[in-house]
Amino acid sequence: MNDDLKTIDVQVETTFANCVHLQPLPKIMSGYSNTEATVDASCNDLGVAVPNQRTIIWSNGQKSKINYISTVSIVNGQVVLTYDGVVLSGLYQGSSVFGSVTATTFIGNEPVDALVGCATDEGISGNSGPAFMTITPTL
Repeated sequence: MNDDLKTIDVQVETTFANCVHLQPLPKIMSGYSNTEATVDASCNDLGVAVPNQRTIIWSNGQKSKINYISTVSIVNGQVVLTYDGVVLSGLYQGSSVFGSVTATTFIGNEPVDALVGCATDEGISGNSGPAFMTITPTL
């Protein structure tokens, strides 16, 4: 992806490890999601490149379908995504969700400043970084 608007395939793989359990939520150790979408996007509008719905599969086999609104910005050369929303169905249904990802940008296997990567003809090929999420039950 670069500054030119084009249709791209986006794949967002997220692993949630070392989950912290607070009452009254069920004790879950980890979870993951793999979301794919085809979108029209460019570096000028990074938020379009983020699907707004995902399903997390938890370590106990249960699922949570989450709908959220995200904001994407570039801070100190890294892509920073924050999102908040709600669990639509499954485990934790009705709970609010807040999360963030701070990701290093790559061209091929080489890490680059996100703004530098966007300015190249080749463009950004991927991002990778830690993801954090908080689920707060509706009481």
